[in-house]
Amino acid sequence: MSLLLALALAEATAPAAPPPGLQFAFWRMAAFKSQAKSLGCNAGGLDGELEAVRKQLAKRYGKEAFAWPKTPPPAGRSEGDCYMSLMVYRTNLGDFKRDAAAALAVAP
Repeated sequence: MSLLLALALAEATAPAAPPPGLQFAFWRMAAFKSQAKSLGCNAGGLDGELEAVRKQLAKRYGKEAFAWPKTPPPAGRSEGDCYMSLMVYRTNLGDFKRDAAAALAVAP
């Protein structure tokens, strides 16, 4: 009987699995963040917004689900790529924030 109680408690405290599309979108955002950083772009505001969303998702779905992945530095890029890199980062961050808000609005 106590084994069943322990299993029920373990299931009740385990975070829900994140939507696969949302987790993939987070990994994409991590790649955009890494690219901007390696180019030396000033992306502090975007990084802060992304970190705030990541913390909310980690709180709901667990730290491992939204831990920062290791991303390799981009190859063959130059400093002039900052404008394009930040524009893509900003556009995708807006989409990611919208998707994250929708996932967080659903009751756990």
